[in-house]
Amino acid sequence: MKILAFNWKLNPLTEREALSLSSLSDRKDVILFPPAVFLDAIVQRTKRAEVGVQNLFWEAEGAFTGELSPVMAKSLGVRWALVGHSERRRYFEETDEMVNKKIKAAFAAGLNVILCVGEPRSVRERGIRAARAFIRKQLVSDLSGIRSSEFKGRDLAIAYEPIWAISEGAAHHPSDTPKDSAEMAKFIKQTLSPKPYPLNPKVLYGGSVNAKNIAAFLRPKEIDGVLIGGASLQKKELVKILSTKS
Repeated sequence: MKILAFNWKLNPLTEREALSLSSLSDRKDVILFPPAVFLDAIVQRTKRAEVGVQNLFWEAEGAFTGELSPVMAKSLGVRWALVGHSERRRYFEETDEMVNKKIKAAFAAGLNVILCVGEPRSVRERGIRAARAFIRKQLVSDLSGIRSSEFKGRDLAIAYEPIWAISEGAAHHPSDTPKDSAEMAKFIKQTLSPKPYPLNPKVLYGGSVNAKNIAAFLRPKEIDGVLIGGASLQKKELVKILSTKS
């Protein structure tokens, strides 16, 4: 089954709106990533979809003002953590070392992880070989020191975010196509299996996905689902997206 992961980012503004969206999205194979303030309410109301945190810290507790620990998230009934999103790397200067610590902490707390990787425009403009080298470096660094034993009972998915395509759309960059993204998904899977990591992760496409292009990005067998941002907050778009998934 293909996965639909909805990253709401810093939206919506009220719990009422959040619960309305979660009710509409409450389907099997859907993962919701709402703002942390709405987690408890959504976990309590959600029956079929799973819920995740958009961010977490690598320590369970301590003097880390404003952070959310994986142990706290787990105690709420959360099952997933979104780690390494391009916005976290850009605006909060998260490094691969920090991402690596977060993945380890998430697994230690019993959470599943969606790891985001993706190349910026400056890298993509140098060609596909440069893009693949960039992605390989991210994967190796982000998963450094994580052994197969630590994955027992955990799920790992990789969200490929072509940063140059997010919020710009394929019209601004013709190479942002399902075919090219499927090739990158295939490359990611080959990179992680069988060495240096005995993994078989699902790979999601995390570009600018909406109701118009979702079917095309879900069609390739190499792509196991999508990570959707803004379109998952628009109810009319959301209904169409869920209908396509069905």
